[in-house]
Amino acid sequence: MKYLNSFFILFLMFLSACFKVDITPPVIFLNQISPVFITIGDEYKDDDVTAQDDRDGDISSLINFHGQVNNKLAGEYPIIYNVMDASGNKAKQVEKMVFVRHRNYTLQGIYQTTCACNNTMADTNYYTSISASKLNQDEIIISNIFNVKNIVFDGFLNGNSSQKLYFQNVVYSDTLFSGYGVIDNVGQEINLFIYRQRDSFKDTCLVSLKK
Repeated sequence: MKYLNSFFILFLMFLSACFKVDITPPVIFLNQISPVFITIGDEYKDDDVTAQDDRDGDISSLINFHGQVNNKLAGEYPIIYNVMDASGNKAKQVEKMVFVRHRNYTLQGIYQTTCACNNTMADTNYYTSISASKLNQDEIIISNIFNVKNIVFDGFLNGNSSQKLYFQNVVYSDTLFSGYGVIDNVGQEINLFIYRQRDSFKDTCLVSLKK
């Protein structure tokens, strides 16, 4: 009888071990460092996420996500991943940020320009060209190509999605120019905020470029 009781206790312990409640959540792994940067028009593939569970093993096929990347529009795109194992344990949510960027060659072209200044630095309507610097993909060259106008700015894209630019101080006809720009998400319109100063004269201009 004593041996029977011992056997029964061992059997119960075995069953308890076999049917232990699973409370361990799975883990999601990003196999690509976040954030991810791509250029407008580049293909984006979301195939770098896996999930492992201590009992179920590889459950990557069960991952669900929220969010979508539009590779035609510059901007910030968060992708959120979730997964649950067979026992109902939920993994810690993982987020990946994808930035779709303007680069200098995506902005190249001729833009029709309107200028709003107190004492306009150019005609109300003229044309501006944007060309890509060969030094790096974040540098652009903005130049006024209307007749004899020849103001040239070396602009630099900044920000994760490169929807802003700034340009260094330029002296033209004894006037100091500085400022920054905001680019729309398709690269068809740029608003430049230009500061002009000569002696005691100061002016702020809004220059709108439309492709």
